[in-house]
Amino acid sequence: THCISSAASDVYKRQVDVIARGYGYGMSKPYVLLVDCKSRKNADYKINAGDERTIIEYIKSFLYDSPRDRASDIYFLIVSSGFRDIEEKALRKIKAETNIDTILITIETLLFLLSLKLQKWDLDIEKMKNIFQTRGIVTKEFIQEQLIGR
Repeated sequence: THCISSAASDVYKRQVDVIARGYGYGMSKPYVLLVDCKSRKNADYKINAGDERTIIEYIKSFLYDSPRDRASDIYFLIVSSGFRDIEEKALRKIKAETNIDTILITIETLLFLLSLKLQKWDLDIEKMKNIFQTRGIVTKEFIQEQLIGR
């Protein structure tokens, strides 16, 4: 993980990981997938103002610390057991300040995606990429529509 220059860096840098970096077969540009796992006891995750600012600072810091990745397609994925009251305004602000969309996916949906990929190893990487170019909550139905046309 990369440091953030903000006051929240010590906490946040332990929560966000670069889990994928490289070229996908047939892709025109390299990619970087940043993942932030959110755990809330007995509650779904909601982006609050502090989280919004911390996400923006993290992405900006990542781009500053990793100049070779600036030409890559970069995706910021938040994984949680559930989401509630996600305001489009917060997602637009993150995009406006970083030029990177925030994708929200439940762990159940992420496992569904991984299961599909394991069952159909030849899935089109560009179709997979489309999933991560979607701002907001990614659903199983959306994944099915993108990958297998249902």
